[in-house]
Amino acid sequence: MKKTLSLAGALCACAAVYAGGINTNTNQNAAFLRQMSQEAIIDINGLYMNPAGTAFLSEGSHLMICLQNAKQSRDIETVFPLFKYNRNNPTDMHAFKGDAYAPVVPSFMYSHNFDKWSVNASFALIGGGGKCEFDKGLGSFEALYAGNIYKTVVTNLTTALVPVLMQQGLTQEQAMAKGKEMAMQSYQGYSLNAYMKGRQYYFGFTLGANYKVLDNLALGAQLRATYASCNYNGWVEDIHAYYVNPATQQTVDQKIDQELSLNADQKGWGFTPIFSVDWKINEHWNVAAKYEFKTRIRLENKSEMNDYTKAAA
Repeated sequence: MKKTLSLAGALCACAAVYAGGINTNTNQNAAFLRQMSQEAIIDINGLYMNPAGTAFLSEGSHLMICLQNAKQSRDIETVFPLFKYNRNNPTDMHAFKGDAYAPVVPSFMYSHNFDKWSVNASFALIGGGGKCEFDKGLGSFEALYAGNIYKTVVTNLTTALVPVLMQQGLTQEQAMAKGKEMAMQSYQGYSLNAYMKGRQYYFGFTLGANYKVLDNLALGAQLRATYASCNYNGWVEDIHAYYVNPATQQTVDQKIDQELSLNADQKGWGFTPIFSVDWKINEHWNVAAKYEFKTRIRLENKSEMNDYTKAAA
C-alpha cells in the first residue's frame, strides 16, 4: 500500500484542531470529519480546500453531493451590577444559553476534466448555516431594561420624596440627597420575559478553471459569489418593577409599559477572487496553496421596531 503525505494538509491540521476542532462551518464536505488534512488533497472533495489539485483528476466528470447535520451550543456570560435586582436570578452574572441547529448543511461540487484543463463549479453554505435561539434573550436586552427600570423608579421616588422632606425642614439639596438614598433603599428589583432568535445563511456559488502548466504543476482561478440572508427576531415583555412605597411601607408591583419588539432582515452580495497552485513533487509529496481575497458584503438592512426600541437605539 502506498502512503502519501499531504504536506499542506498536515501542517494546517493542527491549526484546525486548536481553532475550532471538527465543528467548523467551512469544511464543505463530510470527509473533513474523518481527516482534517484537506488542504492538499487531490480529490473532488478538495475543490474547496485545494481547487488547483482537481486538475490532476482523471478525465471525465466528477461529482460530490454532501449533506451534513450540525448542532452546537452558544453560551454567553454577561456581568452587569444591576442584574442582581432580577428577582428570578439575583446575581450580577447572568448566563444566556442558546441552541444552534442546522438540520441540513448541503454542499455540491462538480469538476469536468479534459486534456490539461479542469472546469468546476460548487455550491455550499460557506458561513452561518443555521438558527440559534436564546429563550431568555441576550445580556444586551436585559442590561438595557435593568438600567432603565432602576433609573426610572429611583428618579420617580426621589421626585415624590423631595417635597415631603423639605416640609420636614431640609433644604432642597439635602432633600434631594436624602430622597435619592431612600429611593435606592426602597427599590426591590425587576422581572421580565425575553427571547431572541437569529438566523444566518451565506450561500457560496463558485465557478473556476484549472490548468496543468506542467505534468506536475497546476494553477487555478475561481470566482465565488456569496449571497447573505440573515434575520434577527426578539422581544422583551411582561416587565415589572418592584419597590417599597415610603409612605405606606408596602411593596408595589408596577407593570412597565415599555415592551421591546425587533424583527430585522439583512441581505447582500459579495464576490471573491480565488487563486491556487498545486505541485505534485512525487507520488508521496504534494504541496498546495490557495489565496482568497477578502469578501466585502454590503448588507441591506430592513428592520421593524416598536417605538421603545427606536428610542433605546
